[in-house]
Amino acid sequence: MRWLKRLKAAPQRFQGLKDDRGVETIEFLMMLPFYVILFFIFLQVITLGLQFFVSQHAVNEAAKVYAVTGDLNQAREMAARIVGTGYPDEDEHRRSLMRMESLNISGDDSFTVTMRVRYWLGLMRFLIHENDRLTYTVDHRADGKALLP
Repeated sequence: MRWLKRLKAAPQRFQGLKDDRGVETIEFLMMLPFYVILFFIFLQVITLGLQFFVSQHAVNEAAKVYAVTGDLNQAREMAARIVGTGYPDEDEHRRSLMRMESLNISGDDSFTVTMRVRYWLGLMRFLIHENDRLTYTVDHRADGKALLP
């Protein structure tokens, strides 16, 4: 009848497990994936803000170049230099999370520069390999007036 003595002693053994040692560690480990995902979402939002800032700067610079020179090719070259073309044949270190797809200028004396930029949403773009589902396209605009007579 040794098993009967053990059965009677079982509730006394579990009384020692009523303290909360280690609970914080388990709770932290359970919440860690949530915090990591939240951190990457925060980084993605910051990255998107910087991409929009750089793109708007590029279209403004293209408008300045066109206002001074009146040359569409120089304006495109300036915008492409700032934003980047993002083509796969470029040097891997020069690739960016955005690509200028087109730059159009309409009007003569008072003109509007419209630039279409494609953004990649993935922070780990080396794992995505040009996945079109994680991209979106935005048109940026700048208005200007020609400085040439």
